[in-house]
Amino acid sequence: MNVLCVSDGSDDGYDTVRVLAGAFGRKLVGKIKILIVTWPERESPLWDKAAELWQAADDLHDAMGIVTQRQLDRLKSAFESHAGLIESEITVGDPVHEVLKSAKSISADLVLLGITSNDHRRQVHRISSEIVSKSPIPVVIAYGRAKAHPDHQPKKAVNRA
Repeated sequence: MNVLCVSDGSDDGYDTVRVLAGAFGRKLVGKIKILIVTWPERESPLWDKAAELWQAADDLHDAMGIVTQRQLDRLKSAFESHAGLIESEITVGDPVHEVLKSAKSISADLVLLGITSNDHRRQVHRISSEIVSKSPIPVVIAYGRAKAHPDHQPKKAVNRA
């Protein structure tokens, strides 16, 4: 089985992918390809991290390169004992098109999307839904755990009687 893993750069999405990687075994998975689509700029955790680093790095392209490489390294380490071969690719363009093209190029049997559960990331969720609707192969959306977003948790009711 060949798996394409795509990340939005979120920490919570990565944590969920790391947990799911444990379900893959070397005898089950022949190849895992990790894909990150960078440009054009869009609302995403990857771009949030690049923007933060941009202030220190003084160059947006350099900042995006550093952030993307960190994400690739993290994802590779999550899968290294779970697949015979791990490839990675950084690309630019429309994320839906690039994901479907990359899945086809490796004859993927499954697409794994590691994305944030943060409800303020509507564009990430819209892109994920479009990938699911257009993909000829199964797509698993690995949403990050909600506890990673404590400011978006339901508030406890306080009885002030």
